[in-house]
Amino acid sequence: MVNRWADKQLKNCEAALLSLEAGLTQFNQATTGLIDSLAAGTSLSYLQQTYSLNWHKIWQEIAQENLWGPQSYQLGEWLSQQEKDVEKRLLQLELLISEYRLHIHHSVQKATDFWLGYDEGKVRCRTPYAQEPFIIGYPTSYQKGELLGWRYAIAKYKVQNLLECCNTSSCELFTWG
Repeated sequence: MVNRWADKQLKNCEAALLSLEAGLTQFNQATTGLIDSLAAGTSLSYLQQTYSLNWHKIWQEIAQENLWGPQSYQLGEWLSQQEKDVEKRLLQLELLISEYRLHIHHSVQKATDFWLGYDEGKVRCRTPYAQEPFIIGYPTSYQKGELLGWRYAIAKYKVQNLLECCNTSSCELFTWG
């Protein structure tokens, strides 16, 4: 039996993941060479003139991270942390989608439960003090979907923040799931 709704959900999720990857690529392109320039000792004032980034947003984000040291060190640390964090989150999402395709998608009931959990996870992530879903033992299809939804919402938030650091209109170019 075919679950067309689950097929559509999977395609939408895959498209959303592609948008996240494209957003990260755009951020990486906008900051290409910045870390190398910092390592070479280029002054921050020169970098701020050279790179057309939303520097106010970048310094806000760095302040929230509580990084210590000279500003150039803070900027370099923040840039490398952001890229690694988002790449790790995207990999987690891709692994969960692969597991879904292998073990869940072929069962109508499990696929339905998975995508209902996915929607719940995305919504649950938006509430204050939300934590990653805690799963004891072997997770159900619903719990796996909830975890995917939660992780997707966090990755989306992080990529949107990075795009806002590129400039104020970049994140408007992307469609999100």
